[in-house]
Amino acid sequence: NLELGCAGATAITIDSSGNIKQSVASGTNKGFTVNNGTNDLFAFGTGGFAVNGGPATDGGIRAYNNLVFGTGSSSTERMRIDNSGRLMLGTTTPGVGDADEFTVAGSGNIGITIRSGTTSSGNIFFSDATSGTAEYDGYIQYRHNDRALRFATQATERFRITSTGAWAIEGASNYGTSGQVLT
Repeated sequence: NLELGCAGATAITIDSSGNIKQSVASGTNKGFTVNNGTNDLFAFGTGGFAVNGGPATDGGIRAYNNLVFGTGSSSTERMRIDNSGRLMLGTTTPGVGDADEFTVAGSGNIGITIRSGTTSSGNIFFSDATSGTAEYDGYIQYRHNDRALRFATQATERFRITSTGAWAIEGASNYGTSGQVLT
């Protein structure tokens, strides 16, 4: 073993297997471990944080409870992935049960920006499958090349608002105009 120390105590040990361990006093939140690639690649603290993976596995960042990201000199929390896999930006409270996988919060106006290329589209797809048209069974789409907003169900466009404010039902040829009444 290779041991490094200070103040008469061992601080870091590299053992014969290549494991690196930082010695800390009992009850402290300090810690550091690097293992041989088949176990922990990196671990920090007694509360549980690990970055792991090996040459034949997926890499990852793992928190044993919540994974929290902070910024600023006081490490203000900005993002959290809780132990149920829910993503929260600007909050530690998930949304309502049927829509709690992604929650964005703020103290004033709040929003999400979808930025795409000038001849591309921004999309929100509703899916219950991993292939075929069920991957976009319902969608909201804004196409920048013609500046139109489209709404679809059953993978088919049903309603469109054009760049001039005209609207179309069931495709581009059935345009209506402002003030028109459908009967």
